[in-house]
Formats: sequence, C-alpha cells, structure tokens
Amino acid sequence: MKPQNVGQRIEQMIAEIPPAAQRTERIFDAMRAVPRHPFIPVHAQALLGAAEVEQIIDRDADPETWWNAVYSDSVIVTQVSDGADEIMPGSNDPTSSASAPSTVADLLGWLDPVPGQRVLEVGTGTGWTAALLSHLVGEHGSVTSIEVDEAVAEQAAKNVAAAGTQPHMIIDDGAKGCPDRAPFDRVHVTCGHLQGGGRPALSMGDGPERSWRLDADHLRARSSGI
Repeated sequence: MKPQNVGQRIEQMIAEIPPAAQRTERIFDAMRAVPRHPFIPVHAQALLGAAEVEQIIDRDADPETWWNAVYSDSVIVTQVSDGADEIMPGSNDPTSSASAPSTVADLLGWLDPVPGQRVLEVGTGTGWTAALLSHLVGEHGSVTSIEVDEAVAEQAAKNVAAAGTQPHMIIDDGAKGCPDRAPFDRVHVTCGHLQGGGRPALSMGDGPERSWRLDADHLRARSSGI
C-alpha cells in the first residue's frame, strides 16, 4: 500500500472533528503518530459524515475514494453478519467497524490514559484504538486488548504489527476480563449494542467489588487506580 500524502490527509481528518474539551491535542498527536489507513481493509463500507451516507470503498478499484473515506470523520464497516456475508451495497448487519475518528477522540479523551498506565480494552475491532492507546501509555505502560471474533482478532494483530505497536492481543470473551494481567488503571469498552434504555454494567477491582451501572444516554465513564 503506497501512502498518498498521509500527513496532509491526517490534518484534514482532524480538522473535520468539531472542537470539544475531551478532544485534546494529545489525542490528535496520537492520531498523527498512528495513521488510520493500515487498519482499514481494501474493501469496506464507509458511512460518511454525521448523516452516515453509505459508500462502498475499494482501494484497488478506486484508490482516491478509499483514501478520502479513510481520512474523513466517518465510520468504516469492516465486517457484516459475523463474516458470513461479503460487504455489498445495502449491507445492514455490521458486526465490526472502525469508529469515526471523532468518537475515538471522545472515548480516549474521557479515558485520559497517561504514560506508564495499564489499560484493558474490550473489543479490539480493527486494532486502531489499541495502537493509539499503546502510543498514549508509552513504553512503560501496557495495553491488553480482547476480541471475541477470531477472524477480527487475527486481522487486528496484523494491523497493529504493521503499524509498529505492540499491545497484548487476546482472543476471548471480553466479559471475562483478563485477571491474569490485572490490575488495570483504565478500561476501554467498545463492543456490543444497547437498545434504548439499556444499561451496561462494569465491575472491576481487587478485594471488595466495585461496579458501575450507566444509563445508555450517559455512556461517559472514567475510573482511576483500579
């Protein structure tokens, strides 16, 4: 894959992301250091902009459209129907995707990982967030990323290796956590779907259990020293 003005494209992508307190320059610097394109497959379904207008992108057939979509503030669907079906126009059963960069910036900003911390990620997806987290915690920190889908996890491992980052990758059910590598300073969860009114429950910590139950409309959580 021959990069096409990647630095300029990254700056254009960042410029598309509206300002917000949690979208810090430190997060954007991580995006500059860990480009998005190595984590996006040749063929995918882009959901462009806030309106999520569908566009099938193919790097081999139309490289310019592919690069433009990858470096826009858009969701990129990378798997449908748990891999049972090919991505085609109108595919409406996404089971793995690359979140929009603005969403990634929000979650990382709220998580606020700092160098030297230990981070658990549940839901590896393409591996881009795991790679960004690895950059943010630095060589003295660690990132453990769990993915339940074997095919998704294997591709993510290739992606992070190509990007030169080294999170610890695990194929398993993230609901089990990873007690062998605990404790963690931060937990980043991007998996599953909630219907309106649904609530995710997070339970973590050694000794007396500490848990959080969050309204689906308030999925902003941060916890330190767990």
